[in-house]
Amino acid sequence: MITSTAGTRPISKSLFSLVTIEMPQARVWASDRQREQSLSKIQDLLAQCILPGFDAILPAQDHTGQKLFWIVAHTNQKGADSIARRIREQLSRSEDLKLAGISCNVSTESLHLDEIQDEWPLERQVHTFALCLEKLLKT
Repeated sequence: MITSTAGTRPISKSLFSLVTIEMPQARVWASDRQREQSLSKIQDLLAQCILPGFDAILPAQDHTGQKLFWIVAHTNQKGADSIARRIREQLSRSEDLKLAGISCNVSTESLHLDEIQDEWPLERQVHTFALCLEKLLKT
């Protein structure tokens, strides 16, 4: 995703946003199978809301009592807000998730890539992009 974009313009001139989907784990699952099915359903719904080749769903993570899903979207804040709206709509329409008592919070933020220099080699630009993203995911 990053390198294909960089072929047409420097990473520093590209717009990326992070979409975060938080699923509180306040409930007790009837079984591991039910939990895995629900998480798989969420992954499937997220995949329907993005543009393959431009956006990427990162692996889900457990964090402070909740499950986190992230999407790195090749878009500005307005586009990220549109993705978030589609995700909220898809999640609210899912009967399976309603029956399982699952709700999710969705938020967006722009990635600030100001420190990336156009004249840097692509490898260094991608590395700096990854460090910026890693820093956001840890907060």
